Amino acid sequence: MSDAVKKISLKKVFFASWEYLKSNWRIMGLFALANYILMITGVYVLGGTEHPLFLLLLVVMYIFWGAFFRFYFDKKPYLLLKPFVRSLVPSVKVIFATVVVVFGVLLLPYIPLLLGVISETEMQSYVDEYLFFLQKYMQDSHLLDIVLNLALVLIMPLILYRPLLAWVAALMGRRGSLRVAWSKTKGNYWQFVLMALLMNIPLIVVNYVAEISWVWEALCLLVSSLLLVYYNLVIARIYEFFYLED
Repeated sequence: MSDAVKKISLKKVFFASWEYLKSNWRIMGLFALANYILMITGVYVLGGTEHPLFLLLLVVMYIFWGAFFRFYFDKKPYLLLKPFVRSLVPSVKVIFATVVVVFGVLLLPYIPLLLGVISETEMQSYVDEYLFFLQKYMQDSHLLDIVLNLALVLIMPLILYRPLLAWVAALMGRRGSLRVAWSKTKGNYWQFVLMALLMNIPLIVVNYVAEISWVWEALCLLVSSLLLVYYNLVIARIYEFFYLED
């Protein structure tokens, strides 16, 4: 494998994705509509993640986006069992990495106890204060929510975007190796950070608008669906750049 570092141009990627969207707006519109129906089903029909059928909905969405990428790269048939099964390997690794990060954040308040800095009695008061902090500032403060989203942007290249390329590779019948994905994209960390920032800002804005009423929420879900189609086109174009272009 060549040691040459390929630097991606986000301007070209976003522009090329927009041009593809405009040129194929009918079929992309159908994908956006289908995704919107799935999102509406999860929010209004099932009522959220607590419904026993929500996991089945996630499986359907997994297959849906897999078919989206196979369509983009003209890999027929678009629904084929083998590549979807193969793609589960990088998917599980992505989920594992995400769980590790979340679990690490949850353990932060217990670090003083583990280090022997405070006693167990003091720890209980400390945890109560921490839970109060979570309730007051993480749920009620938009400012801290923005700060946390910015922090997430910094780690998304590590736990999402690079592994996502391995997932696309597996869907295309290639080797879905995280090591290969990291090797191909080395030297592009800040490009991925900027990409995550550009993608997150519109979704954050849409999320805030959705809090106004259920009507705005339904409309914002439609906007989010359109954004997700475009963002996945960006991912597809990045895959092309690192995996298919010489």
